[in-house]
Amino acid sequence: MNIISQIKINGKWVDQESIPREETMKIIAETICMAVNKAGFAIDKKDKTA
Repeated sequence: MNIISQIKINGKWVDQESIPREETMKIIAETICMAVNKAGFAIDKKDKTA
């Protein structure tokens, strides 16, 4: 099995390794926040655990 990590940016799939780590983390955090909000939970953005 070959697992490829890609993120959709501006409608195009891009290899995760080809973009800066900070940008990757920002996109992932935004996606998680949207999913949590849709599930009916709230996020306290003041706390940073990572």
